[in-house]
Amino acid sequence: MTFTDDSLCGRSQDLTCAEASDKIVIDKLLVNKLTELLITSIYSVHTSRRSEIFLTSLDMHLAQYSISNKSDTACREFTEKSSLLLESYQEDVPKSLGKAESCLGEAIDLINLIVSASEAGVNNE
Repeated sequence: MTFTDDSLCGRSQDLTCAEASDKIVIDKLLVNKLTELLITSIYSVHTSRRSEIFLTSLDMHLAQYSISNKSDTACREFTEKSSLLLESYQEDVPKSLGKAESCLGEAIDLINLIVSASEAGVNNE
């Protein structure tokens, strides 16, 4: 951290590290954005995984139910409607994983931007 006489307690309010060339200065807003993107990605993967487990179990249950009750018309109609509903829910899992992929891609782009900017700063010195 650089020190100056014109700031509180002699400390500069900018967090530059003049004596350490192996450190990168990152804006707090950028850190918050990266944190938000990573948390969103983790949450999306977590919820999609839980949904996938639930939907797979439900699908197996419906298959067993339809096999054991294939002669009953009412049960067959119930199974068909349930299967259609299950298919619509299964479409949400790839959407959630797509959101995670998008957030991770944006986070990687921001990290690459930070690294590129820091390398350009080192090369300019």
